[in-house]
Amino acid sequence: MIRCATWFLAGCLAMAWQQAVSQGFDNFEPVPGGIAGVDVGDPAAPAPRVLFGAHEVPVLRYARGWVALVGLSRNLTPGYYAVNAIDEETQHESRAFAVRPISRPIYAIDVSASSPLADVVARHRRALADAPAPAGSDGDDPPDLDFVLPVDLPIRFQYGLLNFSNTGYTLDYPGLGFAPGKSAAVMNPAFGQVISIDGEDGRRRLAIHHGGGLTSVFRNLESVAVTPEDWVPKGAMLATLTGRDGVRLLPDWTVLLGGTQIDPLLLVSQRIDLRAPPADAVAPGGQIE
Repeated sequence: MIRCATWFLAGCLAMAWQQAVSQGFDNFEPVPGGIAGVDVGDPAAPAPRVLFGAHEVPVLRYARGWVALVGLSRNLTPGYYAVNAIDEETQHESRAFAVRPISRPIYAIDVSASSPLADVVARHRRALADAPAPAGSDGDDPPDLDFVLPVDLPIRFQYGLLNFSNTGYTLDYPGLGFAPGKSAAVMNPAFGQVISIDGEDGRRRLAIHHGGGLTSVFRNLESVAVTPEDWVPKGAMLATLTGRDGVRLLPDWTVLLGGTQIDPLLLVSQRIDLRAPPADAVAPGGQIE
């Protein structure tokens, strides 16, 4: 009984502390696929190194002190977690935070009979895993965490899962897919530097780093209006999204925080309800390219 009471008290304290932390970050959501902002040090002291599990996470200076930005995987089980802050004297301190549950949409997809499922899965995983990463350190300046939607189109797919209804197989969909149609301009969601451009017209990919460990990756681009190493203001044009549906089943926009793919909508000030699609929502069939 004493042990249960101790765990309950620890959980309550962690939740209250997390609510206090999140008040300084209006767009943060400590949910699977979201971001936890964790206070990890006095602003008068040097920045600590912070580990979440075995991975180092970005640490930025805000008004109240040093804050670790923890990208939370979609597969993370809700509950209580901790980061390990290490100061310059190699002293370790554990800081707890709570991860809340959230429902994610599941979209039904039919795979083309001419495209073997194994090939579809391999292409999809390879495309999502091969995400460019910025070189060097971000420094201690906080990035713009108030993103804008980069495309003026309805959202077709949200951050969630694709279920291949004719096979029963599911794959991650860790980003946003916009409704196909006419080609559309892609605007920069937050100030940043272009770090890579590759692929061919119609299937081009562009990555831009926003600082603080945050990187946007755009796919399915018809053309690109910037060059690598360009610094691009928020709202400036980056590229043109193709209107062709056949190449649009990979996410058009993904966001990574320290290498973890997070939900872009949780950084966007134009808040959109994360509601599951209707049970009969079926996207057009086709192969993932």
